Amino acid sequence: MNRIIILLFALLSFGVSSFAAENNPASVVGLLNRIGGNGTADRMVTVLDESLATNGQELFVITAINGKPAVKGTSISAITTGINWYLNHYAHVNLTWNQLTADLSETAFPVPENEERHVCDADYRYYLNYCTFGYSMTTWTWERWQQEIDWMALHGINMPLQIVGLEQVWKALLMEDYGYSEADAEAFVPGPAFTAWWGMNNLEGWGGDNNKPATGVKNDAWYDRQVALAQKILAREREMGMQPVLPGFSGTVPDNFGTKTGIACESQGGWCGFQRPYIMDPTNARFSEVAAAYYKQLEKVMGTSLYYSMDPFHEGGRIASGKYAEGYKAIYDAMNTCCGTNTKWVIQQWQWSSYQGTSLTAVPEKRLIVLDLFSDGQPKFDAWKGYNPQEAVYCAIPNFGGRTGFFGRIPKMADNYFSYKSKYSTIKGIGAAPEAIEQTPVVYDLLFELPWMGQKPDCSAWMRDYAAARYGRTSVSKGTADSAADTAWQILLNTVLNNTTELQGPHEAIVCARPSLTVNSVSTWGGTTIYYDQMQVCEAAYDLLAAYDDITTNGSELAKLNYSYDLVDITRQVLTDYSKSLLAGIQQASSDTASNEFRERRAAFLQLILDLDELLGTNRIFRLGNWTETARNAASEVPGATDSTRDWYELDNARTLITTWGDYDQSEGGLRDYSYREWQGMLKDYYYPRWKYWFEHKMQAPSKGWFYTDWNWAHETGRPTGATSKGTTAYSKNRTYYSAEPEGDSYEVAKRLLEKYVLPYKKADGTTGYDYYLLDSHHDGVWTYPVEDTSDWSTLESYKQYINTLSAVVVPFYDGRTDEDAAMIYQTKGIPATLHQKTQEVLCDEGDKITLSWTGNDGLKYCYLTVWLDSDGDGTFEKKVTTLGTANAQNSAVCNGSVTITCPDLGKCRETRVRMRFDSAWNIAKTADATATRFFYDIPLVSYSRVVGLDSPTCSSPAVGNAAYDLSGRRRAAAHHAVVISSNGRKTYIK
Repeated sequence: MNRIIILLFALLSFGVSSFAAENNPASVVGLLNRIGGNGTADRMVTVLDESLATNGQELFVITAINGKPAVKGTSISAITTGINWYLNHYAHVNLTWNQLTADLSETAFPVPENEERHVCDADYRYYLNYCTFGYSMTTWTWERWQQEIDWMALHGINMPLQIVGLEQVWKALLMEDYGYSEADAEAFVPGPAFTAWWGMNNLEGWGGDNNKPATGVKNDAWYDRQVALAQKILAREREMGMQPVLPGFSGTVPDNFGTKTGIACESQGGWCGFQRPYIMDPTNARFSEVAAAYYKQLEKVMGTSLYYSMDPFHEGGRIASGKYAEGYKAIYDAMNTCCGTNTKWVIQQWQWSSYQGTSLTAVPEKRLIVLDLFSDGQPKFDAWKGYNPQEAVYCAIPNFGGRTGFFGRIPKMADNYFSYKSKYSTIKGIGAAPEAIEQTPVVYDLLFELPWMGQKPDCSAWMRDYAAARYGRTSVSKGTADSAADTAWQILLNTVLNNTTELQGPHEAIVCARPSLTVNSVSTWGGTTIYYDQMQVCEAAYDLLAAYDDITTNGSELAKLNYSYDLVDITRQVLTDYSKSLLAGIQQASSDTASNEFRERRAAFLQLILDLDELLGTNRIFRLGNWTETARNAASEVPGATDSTRDWYELDNARTLITTWGDYDQSEGGLRDYSYREWQGMLKDYYYPRWKYWFEHKMQAPSKGWFYTDWNWAHETGRPTGATSKGTTAYSKNRTYYSAEPEGDSYEVAKRLLEKYVLPYKKADGTTGYDYYLLDSHHDGVWTYPVEDTSDWSTLESYKQYINTLSAVVVPFYDGRTDEDAAMIYQTKGIPATLHQKTQEVLCDEGDKITLSWTGNDGLKYCYLTVWLDSDGDGTFEKKVTTLGTANAQNSAVCNGSVTITCPDLGKCRETRVRMRFDSAWNIAKTADATATRFFYDIPLVSYSRVVGLDSPTCSSPAVGNAAYDLSGRRRAAAHHAVVISSNGRKTYIK
């Protein structure tokens, strides 16, 4: 009897242990230590407990165990999602593409006081697009890949697309199973940057001959590298609880496959100037034979999965015989036979025609998962009745082509996901299918939280939490709306992140366009229409600028890195949007290209491109070198790789993709600049020379068009014009290497450029408004600057011999008001980089009283101040307005003070300058332009009448049409006062 009891107890024990919770799963421990540094996993408890599931739905619970924060989940994916939720909403830690790992050892991990539970309403949480493997991932090494897989795990993704290694699958299939020579197989397989479009059956061979660059290196070394990388990717994805979506067999084959094998095939036509692969006759008995051979080779490289991706007839592919239903059935039958009866076909719904819709009934019910690829912009659920009887996934495409821009549809996305799920029971998942990533990460953070929310979120409240996570609790007043950073994100939520159109990705940056006076798009399918109030985005940039002290003082290193990235990105958007106004001004003045207005606006436009280049250079993510260095590093993973290998990867692949995309026929057929990038290095060396050439050649393109100059930059080759066929690249011995290392301080550069291009002013209601400076108000070329002698720099730095702030008050001549508010026109938080400093412009007219007041440091007492005025705007400071100090003595009055100037007749130019020059009291300069050893400050004085376009017979400047405001926020226009000049030259002032 006792033996029976013991046996029964043992059986019961076995049954209980088989369902017992697992504490701290090894895969989760590994993830925590990778993202937060060794020891991070010791600070949390994680529990895998399948018994927590409700009605088969995954869930996670945030709670406390043994005095530590804890996350319980029904799956590894649920646990890692819960970890990310905890990091963002409790610990205020936001890890994303600009910083995917951090040292969290000093970050507080608060212990939850109450249990928080989230149930997932999406069985499928899909990620990626074939295009992402080209526009973003083409240059990645394993180091970058494993960071991305951790990001996937934190966002709950459980079915990522995975096509790395597809090159080897096809090469082995063609050579081992169908007798292709290596050369013939290589002619079919594309280069690494173009594998995505080959995988979608759009092209053959472009950028390839993947063994050619490896001269002296083991044949197939590149393929071996790809297989090894693929297997690392897949092992980690499976370890993190994901079922990868593998590239299945679509029935497409090389265009010479029929000739070589005797198997019936037919042409699918072309794609953007490329030859498409052919497609097999789906009714041919040998279709299943080829499919079986393909899946056998696929398993060798990638193993098996529950999901297989096939996209026949993508973007216009057709079968002349019209056997579409037969084609879908043959593709499904092959997957079902070779991969298992529990597998599912994942298909992209993208620009479907009626014949593609036959897939819904040609495939058995619930064996097809339809990715409604562009649900956030052009949802097709209604058109296809929820894709019944198949299952569907609500997807977003936040970016097309990798084109740079701050963009999103957050309110629309949050609303539509729940409304469509309520309408169609067939929607079983959520996904992101971006053509490229590493832009606007906030969109993805919300998207992948939606299925765990249960109902539509309050986007404003969610954004407050996001700001708290992004910059740390202290920087946003514990999530309230009181902070500058939070205010900035609320503005962004209602402007750039609230697109409601069908625009494919962000509106395009005209500075990256092929030059024209009327740029309507940069790429063939893009647009430049700005869909939000630009001035509100200027306000957001200034708000974010104002958050600097709080974040840098109280924030973690991660918070500072996040802040730097966001400030650069939003400032970039502000300046990029301004270029549209600048180009309009150039067009307006183009009837007289010899006029000052045209020359000034042209110069301003070119300078803006260089200013953008400098700004973007302060952050690694926005540098061309980040792209080219990783490409060269990826090539270096090939054993025995040479400079030729690295050049092939960078030039024929990475650079080609983001410039011409294809050869002449494809580039000029629509693909050029589809993947343009607003990056440091590209702006300076690729886009700027385009515009400069165009302006210098009477606004005409090169005689043979832009393709050849674009191609030659991408390949840095001196190949003769017209020699553009693939495989003939001649590499330059003196090619340019671009560094990924940031240069300059993001905050200082963003602050300087925002103050240069954007004018804050006080509105009638006392709030601050913003406007761009006028198109032709910068005349830097008129004035010369002193030679800078920095031999005393250590003295300047240690004694802080510079001013901290400079403000201005303008009292109009006609009413003598004394209640004008002071406006800050210059400030710095540390020693400037150069002795010459230019301030914000002061708007005034003849007779106005301008009081300039400054605050400085104690070290200025060793200086002597001279204030100079160019009284007629000719570039010569001929008038000494005043001096402050005594020679060869200390002068405390110089440290802080003010000076009042009467605005002179600004004349035809309508602009002049004041120069505040500090010199050593023991070495006082006699002229405004003498060699400088101390800081000097130029204050531009710009005529109101010039700004608002109040033209006169003595001034050739046309109206520029931009609003202008005085320093206290009053709009200065004809109703305020105008200048009328009579025939005898006498001036009359009209209030």
